[in-house]
Amino acid sequence: MKELIEKIINKEFESVINGYSPISVDVFLDSVINDLKKIQSQINEVKIQNEELKNKIKMLEEANALLSINKSNNDENKSNEKSADDNLNELKKD
Repeated sequence: MKELIEKIINKEFESVINGYSPISVDVFLDSVINDLKKIQSQINEVKIQNEELKNKIKMLEEANALLSINKSNNDENKSNEKSADDNLNELKKD
């Protein structure tokens, strides 16, 4: 994008008798350059936002994985507690 902007800035047109007004061309090109600079700025902002969102997604995925592990461990502990209670009840019956 920067190369395109530089190309437009440095572009020179030949003057001809019945051609375009050099001032009008310069004004138009200045307008195009300003628009391109705004677009480039917006692209840079969107890239930054995209990286931030990718980082948030990664953090949420990691948190979700930890929650899944924690839930699995809790379920296993509950199962072990139930087995221990069942064994204790069996011992009490004897």
